[in-house]
Amino acid sequence: LGVEEGLAALKRLGISTLSSETEYGLSLALGTGESRLTEMTNAFAALGNAGQQYDLRMIAQIEDKFGGTVFRERANSPRQVMGEEASFL
Repeated sequence: LGVEEGLAALKRLGISTLSSETEYGLSLALGTGESRLTEMTNAFAALGNAGQQYDLRMIAQIEDKFGGTVFRERANSPRQVMGEEASFL
C-alpha cells in the first residue's frame, strides 16, 4: 500500500489526527502515529458493522424519573467506509 494510501484509508475510517506522510514514514505501520481513543473506537466499529460507520454520539436518550423521554438523538444514516468483504476478518 504505502504510507500515502494508508493515511487515505485511515482518513476514510474517520481518523483525522494523522496528517502528513512525511511525519510518520514506514513506522506508521508499527503504530507510531497518535490518535484519539474515540477515533480508534469508531474506526474499529466499522469492521464489526460490515464496513458501515455511524457518526459518534455520546448520549442517545435521556429519560426523566417517570420514564418520559426528555431528549432523543435522531438516528443518523451510516456511510460505507470500506467494502463488506474488506471488513470481514
